[in-house]
Amino acid sequence: MGTQVLSNLMSGSRTSNTDLGSLIKQLVAADDSLRLTVYDGHAPHAHPRLAAHCEARRRAALRLMGAVVRDCGGAWGFGDSREPGGGTRTWASLLRSGAAGYLG
Repeated sequence: MGTQVLSNLMSGSRTSNTDLGSLIKQLVAADDSLRLTVYDGHAPHAHPRLAAHCEARRRAALRLMGAVVRDCGGAWGFGDSREPGGGTRTWASLLRSGAAGYLG
């Protein structure tokens, strides 16, 4: 399940970032959860209309992954990266019990 979600996070980041070498992946397992994060170099747009269009495009690219994560009792989102160099941070957190129940 985690591999599928990470793959979708990376795919969604690729739609906004053509430099695939700049994608940074992070997996953190703690207790009963898994947090997956992808950082890309696509900086937020200063113009509100461009920012809204970019956000809608990213949400559309991650719609299926978002539904799966929610069905597993998890959460996901994206926003400004706190990493040096800026860009966008896209993340998903999954509960082990939720993923196990989803897989049946």
